Amino acid sequence: KKVCEESFLGDILWVFLRPFASG
Repeated sequence: KKVCEESFLGDILWVFLRPFASG
């Protein structure tokens, strides 16, 4: 299982998608 990788990549994607979702 690669839970760590998925969580890490998920956090990065979330950070990059946050500003776009906000505005």
